[in-house]
Amino acid sequence: MNTNSLNRIRPVYIALSACLALSTLSGCIDLSGITIPSPSVSPIASPSAQPTTEPGVQPTASPTSLPTSVPTAQPTSLPSPGNWVTVGSGFVDQPVESVLAPSAFVKPGFALSNSGNGSLSLSKNYVKPGKPISVSFTAGSGFTAKAWIGIVPANIPHGDESVNDANDIAWQYLGDKSAGELNFTAPGEEKTYDFRMNPNDNGGAEAASVSFVVTRELPPEEQAQSKLWLDKNHVKPGKPIVVRFTAPASFGPGAWIGIVPAEIPHGEEAVNDQHDVAWQYLEDKTSGEMTFTAPNVEGSFDLRLHDTNNGKEACFATVIVTR
Repeated sequence: MNTNSLNRIRPVYIALSACLALSTLSGCIDLSGITIPSPSVSPIASPSAQPTTEPGVQPTASPTSLPTSVPTAQPTSLPSPGNWVTVGSGFVDQPVESVLAPSAFVKPGFALSNSGNGSLSLSKNYVKPGKPISVSFTAGSGFTAKAWIGIVPANIPHGDESVNDANDIAWQYLGDKSAGELNFTAPGEEKTYDFRMNPNDNGGAEAASVSFVVTRELPPEEQAQSKLWLDKNHVKPGKPIVVRFTAPASFGPGAWIGIVPAEIPHGEEAVNDQHDVAWQYLEDKTSGEMTFTAPNVEGSFDLRLHDTNNGKEACFATVIVTR
């Protein structure tokens, strides 16, 4: 055999020898002289096909699988400060009738004026403790320079100047006036009293009287002017609460608004004063706005308006503190 023939046979021999050797290994099967990979061997994935998450971690959706825009929750429509809601909307104060029933304020049933030997009259027959009250008078016959008018408890028997003198709480001489007005300060104890007019100060008959009631209850005209409005009925802890108020001028410098837990019984200023978590004086204002900071605890709270120290709650508005 010549050299050229050997050169042609050698590659075939080498290929057959290699195949015979490989056929003894797993993963290689001889099919009519052609070697192919076994199905049991998986191809190695390219680096670009490797998972981006660690074993045991669920893969996240690719950005293309997310919606193009994420919808956001729309806030509840609430009035902003200065755009105050109207009475009855649910953001306004609870009317005073829900704090103090109308029957709790007993309007006196007796007359505002009375005549006898002379006459007495009042512009109103109820007053708060320690507040001013005025009485108008017309003197009768036989009055001396020592004729006087005094405040006497209504349960004291009428008729005798000396009995009135022994039980009066305050008094003033008429000073030779035939008519006029005298200014007094109401007693501190809540009950019914009389203004009693006497023609002299040394005995004799009582000339005339008119009754009035001292009470801490809010009279109807003060109830009507006591209002609170809130700019929202829910707030996050520590966030601002804006309250708008109106109040009668008769409330005076001791009137205040405070934040009180809603479960505290309504009505008494002294009770609210023991439980308030924040407060501010009205400072003689009859209307205005105040800003409070919401409590740091969640729950229902009231903004409560009070006429004075040791007085009465006039009205309230509820706000929910929630995260």
